[in-house]
Amino acid sequence: MTLPHGVKEKLVSSPLDWPGLHCAKELVQENPIVEGHWDDLTKKYRLENAGKTATTEDIRSEECLQLDVLPCWHDHDPEWVREWVLARVAEIVEEYSEQAVLGAAKVLTRPVSATPKKAKRSYAVDFHVRDPVLKKEWRTVYREFVGAFRQACRYFHESTDECGFPPGCFPPNAPFIPETA
Repeated sequence: MTLPHGVKEKLVSSPLDWPGLHCAKELVQENPIVEGHWDDLTKKYRLENAGKTATTEDIRSEECLQLDVLPCWHDHDPEWVREWVLARVAEIVEEYSEQAVLGAAKVLTRPVSATPKKAKRSYAVDFHVRDPVLKKEWRTVYREFVGAFRQACRYFHESTDECGFPPGCFPPNAPFIPETA
């Protein structure tokens, strides 16, 4: 769950203070509705390609979304969900209470395209699994799959016959091959 978003990054002191979209605000409302606007950048691109100037009024539309309860909470009373989320928000505020925050007003003044001075860099993980034996097995199966896919790609580019792509893959410029049970 993304409840600590904005707080753990030292931007606001509570998830409910986040100035943008945040699930916490909607989850504590009785009738969660998200209102906002949509800027159709495809329409802007097409207008500008046609030599016209695209104004905000030309590309913006107002949107209103009625949110439903998360599937894992479908059997729970809405009041229970609100209380649960408020309790988690209180825990988050307590956990991060010692840190200095930027504040919602300053967050809104920052450009969307701003980048951090030093970016965290790390490799993407292959699989999210705790058991090292299972991880090794999955890695072996995946490598076999990739090998079979690459072999089929080579054959695909050299021949028009059946290429033997492994089940569960998307061959290049061809329809999806479903897995068979």
